[in-house]
Amino acid sequence: MSTKIIYIGVVTHDIVIFVDEMPARGGKFRAHAAEMVGGGMAANAAVAVTRLVSDASFIARLDDDGISGQIIRDLKNSNVDCELVCQSPDIRSSFSSVYIDEDGGRQMVNFRDPELSSSTEWPTDALPEFDVILTDPRWPEGALAAMRAAKRGINPGVLDAEAPALESKDALHLSSNVAFSADGLRDHASTDDLSCALEIAESRLEGFLAVTNRNAGVYWREDGETKHTPAFEIKSIDTLGAGDVWHAAFA
Repeated sequence: MSTKIIYIGVVTHDIVIFVDEMPARGGKFRAHAAEMVGGGMAANAAVAVTRLVSDASFIARLDDDGISGQIIRDLKNSNVDCELVCQSPDIRSSFSSVYIDEDGGRQMVNFRDPELSSSTEWPTDALPEFDVILTDPRWPEGALAAMRAAKRGINPGVLDAEAPALESKDALHLSSNVAFSADGLRDHASTDDLSCALEIAESRLEGFLAVTNRNAGVYWREDGETKHTPAFEIKSIDTLGAGDVWHAAFA
């Protein structure tokens, strides 16, 4: 029997531009390739987990225009259950412009409609049964509702704590597993020293704590010590969504 995982959080439509070098000034530049793909932390993780042979349900906020239709079609084509995606005619769906250079590095600009509702009534009233629930800090009220649901069901509640992590501080305190990005941990602990920052986080939070740090691998706290798993050595082609895929595998 596969694991049933619910993802609550952000979903976007990404316009991805591949360039030889990252633009560092204003001007006109030529891309050598481009594509339009689905994106967003929780949405990327939901797709990744279906490819790891688990069932994924996705909860998010979208408008009901062409962008949202494309997003939902892409998710359904990846076998993600979208029954609890809420569409409203009064908002615009999120989208991003992403530049990726020859080394796989990325630069992203995201638009998120400030009129997005913060309500969590529809998902929390109709949550299906689940084994694990994973969320991100882009929708703080949704993250809190997710962690409360995990707590009630005595199930693992995983928070992908990307910066600004402090926007979801209430969810942080309820999560059974917090996996920070390096920037998220720095934001939470107000220090650039990641080892020290993990110790600060441990003094504030309960449960399992880890931090992903790009090609340096993953650090986590266990038995009062900081432990480390190195990253695989690879040639980076495209790092867009890499952390989201890691969180999917972790969940």
